[in-house]
Amino acid sequence: MRPLSLLIAITLAACTPFPELDTPPADPGAPYPRLAPISQLIDGIGPNAPPRDTEVDEALQARVAALRARAAALRQPALTDAQRAALEDARDRRAE
Repeated sequence: MRPLSLLIAITLAACTPFPELDTPPADPGAPYPRLAPISQLIDGIGPNAPPRDTEVDEALQARVAALRARAAALRQPALTDAQRAALEDARDRRAE
């Protein structure tokens, strides 16, 4: 019964009409895009590169600094030596 219902579902899905796209057709006379060397694409520089926004750069640098500080805090031990010793003592007392 299961394979039959799967077959019916696939058949019904295949009968649905293809949705119309709102994009205009491509201009056949349009020129091909200019190809650029990969080094220019990676570096983000090129003859048509948009100017960098200093506000965005500053915001990103602030976010990077905050994330690095958070990562450094997460690398710290969760317990101090005194807290670890107290927990081990409590564990040993309970085990006795």
